[in-house]
Amino acid sequence: MNGTVSIMDVPNDEQLKKLTQQVIDNNFHFAKVDATAKENRGNNPIPLYPGASATPIQHIVFISKENRTYDEVYGQVKGGNGDPTLARYGANQLVVNKLKTDSVPGVNVMPNHLALANRFAIADNFYVDSDHSADGHRWLVNTYPNEWVETSVATGYGGKRRMRQGLKAPATLPSWGQRALFIQKITMRRLFMGSSRPQ
Repeated sequence: MNGTVSIMDVPNDEQLKKLTQQVIDNNFHFAKVDATAKENRGNNPIPLYPGASATPIQHIVFISKENRTYDEVYGQVKGGNGDPTLARYGANQLVVNKLKTDSVPGVNVMPNHLALANRFAIADNFYVDSDHSADGHRWLVNTYPNEWVETSVATGYGGKRRMRQGLKAPATLPSWGQRALFIQKITMRRLFMGSSRPQ
């Protein structure tokens, strides 16, 4: 795998301000909202900024599935940037059993997914580059995997360093924070994406 590494001296306070501004300039474009910007939006229901206007949108439901590519499920969706030849979980597919002794033609493998995509919206060019599921889940909701995720989750992969109580490997110890709360009868609540914290 090819990549690049940048090595730089630790900046002083003044340099840090300039470098920070450079990052902002490279990554974001800020513009004042004027009458032209509002007019160009037409009937767009999404406010330019929170509270700028009323919106009929009351709820957002975000559905994510892992371990499948966009093309495998949505490659046939018209208007999407997909490859229909790879849509093995799409519509009108030939389903063959593992031994290849039986098959069923014309199967809509994931009809609910396709119905939602056709009725509402899909993101056809959204990329989550991660080492494993736990990283990917956090990237997906615009957060960075913290040290707990980076050190504990990888130990459970491969079946050789499972997160069992009593293990002394340093990276496995954070994984047992939740277990320790349970043992000590400290109540907690589950948050989405597998995060948790004491109440």
